[in-house]
Amino acid sequence: MLEFLTFLITLLVLLLVSQRLKEIDAISLEALFYVFYSVYAVLGALSLILRLDERRLNDVIINYDILYFIWMISTIGFLCLVLLVSILKRRFNRHRRTLSFTNESYSDSAIVFLSLFIVFVSFVHFNLSDAPLSILLKGGDVQDAFIARQSQITSYGFFKLNHFNFLTREVQFFWCCFLFSFFLKTKRLKWILFLCTFSMLVSFYSNLSKAGGLFLLAAYGLIYLNHIRKSLNLIVVLSGILVIVILAVIPQYLFIPSDQEFDFLKYFKAVFSRIVSGQIEPAYYVINFIDSTDFLYGSTFPNPKAIFPFEHFDLETKTWEIMNPTRLSMGLSYKNPTVFWVDGYANFGIFGVIVYYLIVVAILVLIDSFFLRKSEVTSIDIGFIMYISFHYSRLSGKSLSTFFWDVDIAVVIIFYLISRKMIIKNRV
Repeated sequence: MLEFLTFLITLLVLLLVSQRLKEIDAISLEALFYVFYSVYAVLGALSLILRLDERRLNDVIINYDILYFIWMISTIGFLCLVLLVSILKRRFNRHRRTLSFTNESYSDSAIVFLSLFIVFVSFVHFNLSDAPLSILLKGGDVQDAFIARQSQITSYGFFKLNHFNFLTREVQFFWCCFLFSFFLKTKRLKWILFLCTFSMLVSFYSNLSKAGGLFLLAAYGLIYLNHIRKSLNLIVVLSGILVIVILAVIPQYLFIPSDQEFDFLKYFKAVFSRIVSGQIEPAYYVINFIDSTDFLYGSTFPNPKAIFPFEHFDLETKTWEIMNPTRLSMGLSYKNPTVFWVDGYANFGIFGVIVYYLIVVAILVLIDSFFLRKSEVTSIDIGFIMYISFHYSRLSGKSLSTFFWDVDIAVVIIFYLISRKMIIKNRV
């Protein structure tokens, strides 16, 4: 009976969210965060309770009190967040349903110059690095490539703080979104769009990480929806998830060891498991760890160069170590992020969860209210809004405290302002 009630409440919450998606811009942070959080946290928590995914929590004696706690905070907290964001946006009266393009005159030569510069940096970075994909291309073993991925995550992970990655991933993601928006409007520089997209995919897949490339393709789809003035709905979201899962399965054919056969259904289930419950599973281990020790009282907050009087506790790495003791004994290191509020619970308990939810509400309202305050925007504005939306939608599966020291967004803002000055000639 309790499981059926859990399923029913989850369904009602998702139906409410799908109705809200019809009312907001497809490229808004609010829309993208709702889609990601619905999949990562809400559906993920439900799948753990109903034991729909046999891949998860197989190595522990399951404490259903923790599972229902995760579901309650993820689902009921999400419902409160959606209602509060909707009320505040109506209060501010700044939300517009569909953005449209304004007329701008661009310098094609400046666009080509900046595009080639980014591609060149990406090419140099890839050739000089020992990223896992380069190991494979040089004839290395698949297992060696995956070991390299887990032993060098600080250098080549998705959206990590690395000098080259500012351009090859952060800035290039924004730039590709701009180029796609620009192409939809002008039908010009198709070859540059293709070149930068290819460079972006190579940059992401260099770490054998499928997520970045799939996010870029999803961004293109959302920009197209905005271009034809369509909003998200349940059918579009479900269709998009299906396409993303299929596209994520295909590269597995290249990465499986030569002595194994490619089983499409097997890898489809694995990718679907990773998307739906893989992001919420670490929450169970974190809560169980905290309940058996003590709260961290803010030690997960970033402490760059140890400028603050506390020792930083890397919760994401600790979670991976708890979940992967065998790999840890091999000297490997990785990170297992989970939904934003888990970090709040680890630091301050229920009070931290409430505060973190309110901070995310503020982020959703303020960013959309500021960037979507105009009914007409330029193509480069669309690209920047799309980057911002994807950047902060990662809160659906990443600790909030990691955004307190956010060099990535600072670099992209600087590049956006400089490039906007360079490529826009005049208004028509």
